[in-house]
Amino acid sequence: RSLRESVDIVERSINRCDKIIADLLDFTRTPKLIAEPTALDEWLQEGLDAYSLSPAITLRRDLRSRAVVSFDRDRLGRALRNILDNACQAMVAAEDGKQKILSVAAGVKDGRVEISIEDTGPGIAREHFGKLFDRFYRVDESRTRDTSTGGAGLGLSIARWAVEAHGGTIDLDSTPGEGSTFRITLPQAGGRTSAA
Repeated sequence: RSLRESVDIVERSINRCDKIIADLLDFTRTPKLIAEPTALDEWLQEGLDAYSLSPAITLRRDLRSRAVVSFDRDRLGRALRNILDNACQAMVAAEDGKQKILSVAAGVKDGRVEISIEDTGPGIAREHFGKLFDRFYRVDESRTRDTSTGGAGLGLSIARWAVEAHGGTIDLDSTPGEGSTFRITLPQAGGRTSAA
Protein backbone atom coordinates (compact mmCIF):
# COMPACT_ATOMS: atom_id res chain seq x y z
CA ARG A 1 0.00 0.00 0.00
CA SER A 2 1.37 3.39 -1.01
CA LEU A 3 1.72 6.38 1.29
CA ARG A 4 -0.92 8.23 -0.74
CA GLU A 5 -3.41 5.39 -0.30
CA SER A 6 -2.76 5.33 3.45
CA VAL A 7 -3.27 9.09 3.70
CA ASP A 8 -6.52 8.80 1.72
CA ILE A 9 -7.78 6.13 4.12
CA VAL A 10 -6.96 8.33 7.12
CA GLU A 11 -8.71 11.33 5.53
CA ARG A 12 -11.84 9.28 4.79
CA SER A 13 -11.85 7.98 8.36
CA ILE A 14 -11.62 11.51 9.75
CA ASN A 15 -14.46 12.65 7.49
CA ARG A 16 -16.59 9.72 8.64
CA CYS A 17 -15.96 10.60 12.28
CA ASP A 18 -16.78 14.26 11.64
CA LYS A 19 -20.08 13.30 10.00
CA ILE A 20 -21.06 10.93 12.81
CA ILE A 21 -20.34 13.59 15.45
CA ALA A 22 -22.24 16.28 13.52
CA ASP A 23 -25.23 13.97 13.01
CA LEU A 24 -25.36 12.95 16.65
CA LEU A 25 -25.08 16.56 17.82
CA ASP A 26 -28.09 17.44 15.69
CA PHE A 27 -30.14 14.98 17.72
CA THR A 28 -28.87 16.04 21.14
CA ARG A 29 -29.61 19.73 20.83
CA THR A 30 -32.35 21.89 19.38
CA PRO A 31 -30.52 24.84 17.88
CA LYS A 32 -32.33 28.02 17.02
CA LEU A 33 -32.78 28.45 13.29
CA ILE A 34 -31.23 31.58 11.81
CA ALA A 35 -33.38 32.19 8.75
CA GLU A 36 -32.28 34.62 6.06
CA PRO A 37 -34.05 35.51 2.80
CA THR A 38 -32.04 33.73 0.12
CA ALA A 39 -32.15 33.53 -3.68
CA LEU A 40 -32.69 29.79 -3.91
CA ASP A 41 -31.26 29.06 -7.35
CA GLU A 42 -27.98 30.83 -6.64
CA TRP A 43 -27.68 29.12 -3.24
CA LEU A 44 -28.26 25.69 -4.78
CA GLN A 45 -25.77 26.45 -7.56
CA GLU A 46 -23.08 27.35 -5.03
CA GLY A 47 -23.83 24.26 -2.94
CA LEU A 48 -23.63 21.94 -5.93
CA ASP A 49 -20.40 23.57 -7.11
CA ALA A 50 -18.86 22.90 -3.68
CA TYR A 51 -20.20 19.32 -3.40
CA SER A 52 -17.59 16.59 -3.87
CA LEU A 53 -19.09 14.38 -6.57
CA SER A 54 -17.75 10.98 -7.66
CA PRO A 55 -16.25 11.07 -11.18
CA ALA A 56 -18.58 8.17 -12.02
CA ILE A 57 -21.67 10.40 -11.58
CA THR A 58 -23.01 12.95 -14.06
CA LEU A 59 -24.68 15.99 -12.49
CA ARG A 60 -27.59 17.69 -14.23
CA ARG A 61 -29.08 20.97 -12.97
CA ASP A 62 -32.35 22.69 -13.76
CA LEU A 63 -32.49 25.64 -11.39
CA ARG A 64 -35.14 28.12 -12.48
CA SER A 65 -37.39 28.84 -9.53
CA ARG A 66 -36.27 32.49 -9.37
CA ALA A 67 -37.61 32.27 -5.81
CA VAL A 68 -36.56 33.91 -2.58
CA VAL A 69 -36.84 31.58 0.42
CA SER A 70 -36.18 32.36 4.08
CA PHE A 71 -34.18 29.58 5.71
CA ASP A 72 -31.19 28.72 7.87
CA ARG A 73 -28.54 28.18 5.22
CA ASP A 74 -26.37 25.92 7.36
CA ARG A 75 -29.22 23.65 8.49
CA LEU A 76 -30.88 23.34 5.11
CA GLY A 77 -27.48 22.96 3.48
CA ARG A 78 -26.74 19.97 5.68
CA ALA A 79 -30.13 18.46 4.81
CA LEU A 80 -29.40 18.87 1.12
CA ARG A 81 -25.95 17.29 1.47
CA ASN A 82 -27.43 14.33 3.35
CA ILE A 83 -29.88 13.68 0.53
CA LEU A 84 -27.15 14.08 -2.09
CA ASP A 85 -24.94 11.68 -0.11
CA ASN A 86 -27.75 9.15 0.01
CA ALA A 87 -28.32 9.34 -3.74
CA CYS A 88 -24.63 9.19 -4.65
CA GLN A 89 -23.84 6.33 -2.29
CA ALA A 90 -26.72 4.31 -3.72
CA MET A 91 -25.55 4.83 -7.31
CA VAL A 92 -21.90 4.12 -6.60
CA ALA A 93 -22.76 0.97 -4.63
CA ALA A 94 -24.99 -0.37 -7.42
CA GLU A 95 -22.86 -2.30 -9.91
CA ASP A 96 -25.66 -2.56 -12.47
CA GLY A 97 -23.98 -1.00 -15.50
CA LYS A 98 -26.52 1.85 -15.61
CA GLN A 99 -25.47 5.42 -16.29
CA LYS A 100 -25.17 7.20 -12.96
CA ILE A 101 -27.01 10.52 -13.16
CA LEU A 102 -27.82 12.93 -10.35
CA SER A 103 -30.44 15.52 -11.32
CA VAL A 104 -31.20 18.55 -9.13
CA ALA A 105 -34.05 20.87 -10.05
CA ALA A 106 -35.77 23.85 -8.45
CA GLY A 107 -39.08 25.40 -9.40
CA VAL A 108 -42.32 26.82 -8.03
CA LYS A 109 -45.46 24.69 -7.84
CA ASP A 110 -48.81 25.67 -6.32
CA GLY A 111 -47.23 28.73 -4.71
CA ARG A 112 -44.47 26.78 -2.95
CA VAL A 113 -40.86 26.20 -3.86
CA GLU A 114 -39.97 22.65 -4.86
CA ILE A 115 -36.45 21.17 -4.91
CA SER A 116 -36.07 17.71 -6.40
CA ILE A 117 -33.05 15.42 -6.17
CA GLU A 118 -33.31 12.48 -8.56
CA ASP A 119 -30.89 9.57 -8.96
CA THR A 120 -30.61 6.56 -11.23
CA GLY A 121 -29.72 4.22 -8.37
CA PRO A 122 -31.32 0.91 -7.39
CA GLY A 123 -34.48 2.50 -6.02
CA ILE A 124 -36.31 1.74 -2.80
CA ALA A 125 -39.18 -0.70 -2.33
CA ARG A 126 -42.45 0.89 -1.19
CA GLU A 127 -42.57 -1.09 2.06
CA HIS A 128 -39.58 0.94 3.28
CA PHE A 129 -41.15 4.36 2.65
CA GLY A 130 -42.83 4.65 6.05
CA LYS A 131 -39.61 4.07 7.98
CA LEU A 132 -37.04 5.59 5.64
CA PHE A 133 -36.74 8.82 7.65
CA ASP A 134 -36.57 7.05 11.01
CA ARG A 135 -33.34 7.28 12.98
CA PHE A 136 -30.88 4.43 12.37
CA TYR A 137 -33.18 2.75 9.82
CA ARG A 138 -31.31 1.02 7.00
CA VAL A 139 -32.81 -0.32 3.82
CA ASP A 140 -30.39 -2.90 2.43
CA GLU A 141 -26.88 -3.33 1.09
CA SER A 142 -27.64 -1.51 -2.15
CA ARG A 143 -29.29 1.49 -0.46
CA THR A 144 -27.18 2.01 2.62
CA ARG A 145 -27.87 5.68 3.37
CA ASP A 146 -24.98 6.49 5.73
CA THR A 147 -23.47 3.06 6.21
CA SER A 148 -21.16 3.02 3.21
CA THR A 149 -19.39 6.06 4.61
CA GLY A 150 -19.53 4.90 8.19
CA GLY A 151 -22.26 7.34 9.23
CA ALA A 152 -24.67 6.85 12.09
CA GLY A 153 -27.68 6.28 9.85
CA LEU A 154 -29.16 9.68 10.71
CA GLY A 155 -28.80 11.54 7.43
CA LEU A 156 -32.39 11.37 6.18
CA SER A 157 -33.83 11.86 9.67
CA ILE A 158 -31.84 15.08 9.99
CA ALA A 159 -32.94 16.16 6.53
CA ARG A 160 -36.62 15.69 7.43
CA TRP A 161 -36.19 17.55 10.74
CA ALA A 162 -34.50 20.50 9.02
CA VAL A 163 -37.08 20.75 6.24
CA GLU A 164 -40.07 20.49 8.59
CA ALA A 165 -38.51 23.06 10.95
CA HIS A 166 -38.72 25.48 8.02
CA GLY A 167 -42.42 24.77 7.45
CA GLY A 168 -41.66 22.46 4.55
CA THR A 169 -42.21 18.86 3.56
CA ILE A 170 -40.00 16.12 2.17
CA ASP A 171 -41.36 13.24 0.10
CA LEU A 172 -40.00 10.27 -1.79
CA ASP A 173 -40.95 8.70 -5.10
CA SER A 174 -39.00 5.57 -5.95
CA THR A 175 -39.20 2.52 -8.20
CA PRO A 176 -36.89 -0.44 -7.58
CA GLY A 177 -34.46 -0.80 -10.45
CA GLU A 178 -35.14 2.69 -11.80
CA GLY A 179 -34.07 5.21 -9.16
CA SER A 180 -35.44 7.59 -6.54
CA THR A 181 -36.57 11.20 -6.32
CA PHE A 182 -36.66 13.20 -3.10
CA ARG A 183 -38.84 16.31 -3.23
CA ILE A 184 -38.53 19.17 -0.77
CA THR A 185 -41.19 21.88 -0.68
CA LEU A 186 -40.73 25.16 1.15
CA PRO A 187 -42.77 28.35 1.56
CA GLN A 188 -41.52 31.37 -0.37
CA ALA A 189 -40.25 34.39 1.54
CA GLY A 190 -40.61 37.30 -0.81
CA GLY A 191 -42.13 35.98 -3.97
CA ARG A 192 -40.06 35.63 -7.09
CA THR A 193 -37.10 37.64 -8.21
CA SER A 194 -37.05 39.34 -11.59
CA ALA A 195 -37.71 37.00 -14.51
CA ALA A 196 -34.72 35.55 -16.30
